[in-house]
Amino acid sequence: MTCRYVVALVLALLALSCLLRRQDIVELGQQLAAGEVQWKTSSVASSLSSLTASPWSSSSLKTNLDNSSLAYQAIEFVQSRKTAHHAAGFNYAHWRLRGVGYLLEQHGMVLAAEVPTSSSEVNIVGENTFITIRDVSTYTKDKKKWTAEECSKFFIWVRVRGGEIFAGQAPTADATTITSAGHVCVWRYEFQPSVSGLYHVDAKIIQYNGNQPHTPDMKCVVNNTDTDAGRAGLQNIIDEYPLHAGWKGFKLYYPAVACCEICTRMEGCRAWSSPPFNIAPSQLHTVTNGCELYYDKSTAVEIIPRSHLHGNLSMSLMQELQAPNASLIQKTVNYIFGRPHRQIPAMNFVGCGWSNWFTLDFPCVSGELGDMVFMQNNSFAVLPQRSTDSLQQSPWELESKLPLCELDEELNSSGRWVRGTVPPECQEITFDPKRTKFSIVEWDGAHPHCWHRDDLARVGQGCFEINCRLIDPESKYMSPMRDETPIWYGKWMPRRCRYLELTDVQLQKCIDARQIVSFNREGRSISEFLDEYVTQRIGYVKPFNGTSKGAFAILSTKALLHLMSLSDEELAETLRNLPNVTESRQYFIVGGFFLSSERETYADAERMKTVNDMLKKEITTKGYQYLSAYDLSAAFTYDTAAQFDGMHIIGPPMKALITKYFHFLCKDVI
Repeated sequence: MTCRYVVALVLALLALSCLLRRQDIVELGQQLAAGEVQWKTSSVASSLSSLTASPWSSSSLKTNLDNSSLAYQAIEFVQSRKTAHHAAGFNYAHWRLRGVGYLLEQHGMVLAAEVPTSSSEVNIVGENTFITIRDVSTYTKDKKKWTAEECSKFFIWVRVRGGEIFAGQAPTADATTITSAGHVCVWRYEFQPSVSGLYHVDAKIIQYNGNQPHTPDMKCVVNNTDTDAGRAGLQNIIDEYPLHAGWKGFKLYYPAVACCEICTRMEGCRAWSSPPFNIAPSQLHTVTNGCELYYDKSTAVEIIPRSHLHGNLSMSLMQELQAPNASLIQKTVNYIFGRPHRQIPAMNFVGCGWSNWFTLDFPCVSGELGDMVFMQNNSFAVLPQRSTDSLQQSPWELESKLPLCELDEELNSSGRWVRGTVPPECQEITFDPKRTKFSIVEWDGAHPHCWHRDDLARVGQGCFEINCRLIDPESKYMSPMRDETPIWYGKWMPRRCRYLELTDVQLQKCIDARQIVSFNREGRSISEFLDEYVTQRIGYVKPFNGTSKGAFAILSTKALLHLMSLSDEELAETLRNLPNVTESRQYFIVGGFFLSSERETYADAERMKTVNDMLKKEITTKGYQYLSAYDLSAAFTYDTAAQFDGMHIIGPPMKALITKYFHFLCKDVI
């Protein structure tokens, strides 16, 4: 690459910066000059095509609607996101991949949430309260008659935050609602507040069709080009499907699995290969080597995604091919290739959280608004009870009267986060200088409850992994909860029982009684993060040093995130083959978190729920002790995930897990 060419492209890059929405232009310019990123201006220009390919118009969607109605304003909101998408320089294919654009263009849906009004007599402490979400689109042409089963394929996250915080998936209603537009989907999130005051609601679409079984049909046959037959096979695909497009991806840990799955999800995709064409071998990386997708000749060009970031991965049209197809294949690169798998319809991750292939090439214009369920007003008041009922007491006052939690609580977790007033002894907030991976509040061995305080604004800011620093800040979601108070103070409270919070003296007594000589961890990155909290906690006590052999306390995640792509049969067999726990082991397994991302293929919230159920079924008879993480992490899946990755959910949820760990380890001996 000549200096003149580099300068010209850098200038072009700067001119297009407002469209490409990159704040770190200098860094990308340096990468460009170093040959790490290549641009083809014709590809960038092609991404500026209009969004007129959409079959849905604002006027058709709002026919006969009052402009003050929820439906009208929800449709206006979606149209405003479409306009913002266009203004950012993204094309129609990009718009229909994620969030509200995906719902509108691929399902004809516009979602809106109905929040209880503050004057409602049913918004009273102790009464069941509902957030209702429905499809308010009025477009009737070819409108599908949705069934409750079909509606359940849409995974919607809801959080209600006030004196208590409730969060989780909004289940579909028992039946669809019949309107002038036909049978439409309805979801209803139910909660029971025990603290009066003002509450706010957040809701986001995360995925579609994630509750399907994982069968052997989801496996792809993978070929490679290390033989003449392999090279001929890829050439046959190129000849058969000259309409193809490539992109580099974000974190494709297993390109064969990722490219196969992505091709299966994409309309018109008939084959895939990896890495994409036009990437020099020196630029390839095992995590970001991307995919080339081959489309049926009848596929509309407007729906084929083209990366706005990596311009060299431009779409190849039949009439645009400048040289024989064979020239696309670099002899020094061993390509893998194959066809989509056979399980149709496939799952789709459509939220604005981290995605193994969307995040850099197809970002959300706004992480806050891109996948948001519309609400006219997202706040309401919960009124106190009129009687002098026990519900008038705060959960903090009632907690001491509850029995200690048994392990059955973990198998059927039922709780919520409860905020509290910071006690005088916990007012000062300092961070442990020994914890360098991320910020953790100092431990106070005499006042264990002070561990519940935190500065949420500090959580998740670091970047540990490749490409994290290149993510557009606007595509991240950081809710107001991070900045609501200078100091967060709250904890996870089950409704039926309570957890012990141990002082250093009590923990030392437990270690001696259990004769624990070592605290060990097992797993991958989630385990490493948990170990930061365990290491801090045991840094003020000593292991047992008696004359007997001693016992081991083990906290494991079983690397569940790395088992998600297994079929249900393979996963069940893997779990069944776990050995029984020996007498010298206190062995705890942490279940999977509530994920708001798809960092790896199939590593999503719906799949994790299934994996957790399988894990609980298989391990309880083998002596393992299960710690539930799914429900308690739902409220913080966006706000305290490290790097905002929707997976490594640190802060209050991990502290709650460590509290539970020591509770079950020690409750019978102190």
